[in-house]
Amino acid sequence: MPIPHRRAITPRTLSHQESLWIQEIVANNPRWKRVDLSNTQVIAECDCGKCKTVYLSSPLPHQPGLEGTKGYIGRIEIVTFDEFLITVTLDQQDGKLGELYVDPLDLREPGDRLLAESWVEKSHTVTAM
Repeated sequence: MPIPHRRAITPRTLSHQESLWIQEIVANNPRWKRVDLSNTQVIAECDCGKCKTVYLSSPLPHQPGLEGTKGYIGRIEIVTFDEFLITVTLDQQDGKLGELYVDPLDLREPGDRLLAESWVEKSHTVTAM
């Protein structure tokens, strides 16, 4: 059964921003800091129109021994000068990078303001999980 809002795409390499976020998250998690991202590809994107979540694939586990597990590796919280909170969360499944959730939340009055393609950060915090 297809996952709602998950749209398969022709596999592509990580964008520069995706790669930077993943590198920053894994560098802050001692178990994951030596991960080789060179073969990681984006295989699907969320098409909800509000987030920038991508689904990842790699041919081999980054962490052998984690087969049968799923969980978060870490998170970045970004607050922008135009009052968005952007959470960037990386998870794994079976020892492979699985999803990079990029979820914006409008911190102003509730509305339907969409996250801009680029922004200026007011704060940036990385947390290992």
